[in-house]
Amino acid sequence: MDSKIRTFREVFKGRQDVVPRYWKSKEGERTGYSPMCRNEWKRDLCLKGKIPNACMDCKNTDYIPLSDQLIVKHFEGRDILGTYPLLENNTCHFVVSDLDNHDGNRNPLTDVRAFREVCEVQNIATYSLRSKSGKGYHSYIFFHEAVPAWKARSVAFALLAEAGVIGDDVELSSFDRLFPNQDQLSGKGLGNLIGLPFQGRAAKDGHTLFLDPTSGFKDPYSDRWAALANIEKVIEATLDTLIEAWDLKKTEPVRNSRERVDPAKWFKAGIPNGWKHTDLFRYCCQKINQGLAYDEVLVLTTELARRCDPLPQDGPEQAALDRVNQAFQKYGDPKDGHQNDRASVSFI
Repeated sequence: MDSKIRTFREVFKGRQDVVPRYWKSKEGERTGYSPMCRNEWKRDLCLKGKIPNACMDCKNTDYIPLSDQLIVKHFEGRDILGTYPLLENNTCHFVVSDLDNHDGNRNPLTDVRAFREVCEVQNIATYSLRSKSGKGYHSYIFFHEAVPAWKARSVAFALLAEAGVIGDDVELSSFDRLFPNQDQLSGKGLGNLIGLPFQGRAAKDGHTLFLDPTSGFKDPYSDRWAALANIEKVIEATLDTLIEAWDLKKTEPVRNSRERVDPAKWFKAGIPNGWKHTDLFRYCCQKINQGLAYDEVLVLTTELARRCDPLPQDGPEQAALDRVNQAFQKYGDPKDGHQNDRASVSFI
């Protein structure tokens, strides 16, 4: 087991000084990840339940680093761990494309295959797995040494565009985001996180395990550890060659030409027809990022949904509720300003 853990940590190498752990509310309606901290819920030290974005603004954080013991619990299914891929010096050891079937309009597996074909042309190895839920895919590119995140992300965006995964019609794309999702840390927070593969419970269903391309990306490799030990990694010089050849800059390519969320405008005119659920969700995420609590986001989103013309088919109240729950499940921490009862939160 020691050699397997060592290989796993070498391949999926993110921040080592802090590890996010998955949590689920007692009633099971809300889930998320939070960095493990020795001061969590300690009176006079922990700010959870007292202010929004408690962990981000806390001066008393004492993060628990990643350890072999935690990884064993992850393998056995007793915990679900993640990692922060963007390191403190704004480099990363891998970049991941998150591909999901958002509205049933696009099969993400088609994009997984197309992305791999384009990468093969450039002699870049990719490795794909089904996410923990089994509804989406994560396609990894690994690097020999940590590379500047902007290089990894710029090349990944270019490859996705070449594969036709991203482009003008965002509604037909399965692409959600990259991990890491920023070129450099903002100075607040730890950047976005990704769930670690090989999670015990999910692995029993064939999820979070690398998929064998010879099976059409339907079945995991018969020997997951042998596959992991033989990962092909990309050198930084390969990225530099593509950056020069494709004239890539240190800026994030635009996914589509449509304007960004403009709540002030929409509260007057309503959300444009055909974009209701997408933009209600984006609006929720924007409010979460601003530190608003669950109830506040729900009130504002419901009011915005009522201004849609025509109204959402499932009704403005239900549409707003679904989007708020979706946004908090994916990006928010309901314990911050919404749920402060420790007993109501359980870990796998």
